[in-house]
Formats: sequence, C-alpha cells, structure tokens
Amino acid sequence: MKIDKILEYQKVDMEFIKLEEDMRKSEEYQKYLAYQNERKRAVEEVIRLNSITEEAFSSFAGVDAQYQEAVKEIEELSKHVNDNAQDDELDYYSKQLDKYTTVIENYEKELSRLKAELGQIQSKFKAEMDSASKAGALEKSYADKFNKLRESKMAIAKELDVKKKAIAKDVDPQLMAIYLDARKRGKKPVFVPYNKEGHACACGIEVDTNIRDKMDAGVPYIECPNCGRIMYNK
Repeated sequence: MKIDKILEYQKVDMEFIKLEEDMRKSEEYQKYLAYQNERKRAVEEVIRLNSITEEAFSSFAGVDAQYQEAVKEIEELSKHVNDNAQDDELDYYSKQLDKYTTVIENYEKELSRLKAELGQIQSKFKAEMDSASKAGALEKSYADKFNKLRESKMAIAKELDVKKKAIAKDVDPQLMAIYLDARKRGKKPVFVPYNKEGHACACGIEVDTNIRDKMDAGVPYIECPNCGRIMYNK
C-alpha cells in the first residue's frame, strides 16, 4: 500500500497545526489568558471575602443577642431594686450586674474585633475589585487583538484546508483512518521514517526483533510499540 499521498496530506496538516500553535503561543493569546485568569482569581477572591463577611456577622449575631437580652434583664432588674431590699437581694442584684458587665464587655470586645476585621476586608475587597476591573478591561483588549490576529490568518487556514480536502480524496481510507486516530491521540507527526541504522522510530527507542525484521523486509509501515507513531520505509 503506497503512503505517498498520506505523507503529502500530513505535510499540509502539519502546516495547519503549526499555524494553530503559533496563534496559541502568540503574545495576544497568552496575555488574553493571563488577564482572564487574573480576573477570575480576583472575582473568586471577592466572593470569598463576601463569605468571610457573612461569617463574621453571623458570629457576632450570637454576641449581639446576648447583649440585647442582658439589656432587657437589666431594665427588668432595676424595677425591683428599692430602699427596702434585703442583703441577700442586694447580693443577688450585685452578682447579676457582674454577669451583665461581663456580657457588655464581651460585646464591646467582639464589636471592636468585628470593626477591625471589616476594615481589613473592605480594604482587600476594594483592591480585588480594582484588580478584577483592570484585568477585565485588558482581557477584552487582548481578546480583540487576538481575534484580529486570527482573522488575519484565516485566509491561510482556509487555503490549507482546501489543500487537505483535495489530497484526502486520493488517500487510502485505511491509511486516513489510521492517521486520524493517531492524531486524536496527540501524535504529531503521525507517520515518521524508520531508522534502519538504529532500528528505531522517531522516539529513538530501538524496536524489537520481530518488528525490525518486518521493516527490514520492506513492510511499508507499522505502528511503533513505544510511541504509537506509524513508522514507514522510505
């Protein structure tokens, strides 16, 4: 089975692949990806800061509830304090006031902590929002630049595609199936010349005697068991 046509097809296909790879490696595309990732990171951080804020308020809610309850109890307690109160009653009132004082001190402490934490969060939130905004603008800018670059290469891509389709008509279907399957597995190139001196494929690993004998006997092509490419005899 002759493989000259599939090799011709592969040559054009490799040009097409190089065109795609060059675009992916272009500054426009790389900067686009970088700013896109930065925007996503900043947005995720903003979401995380929002979550921390909610947790901080939720944590403070319990302290606030204790404080509000203490205020009500103090108001109620004050109604029963009078000049006729006995020593044991006064002692009870004193202990209750000590308890309420602790609640109030804890409330003030937690409120102060919450204010400090919210201040830090607010500062980080503003910085991340600014970062997301700037990264988003640059992401769009480089996306536009990359689209222009891609449009400029479309004529070449279409020309190569036309060549591939024209050659494909004359390629043996079995060889084309082998080629496309290997391409799906990431083999680039698919067909590589057999190195008779080194008894190896393009991967450089020497093949076993069975395959070597077949290739030396003139078998047109065979799959390399090491790298999965298709070795062919020149």
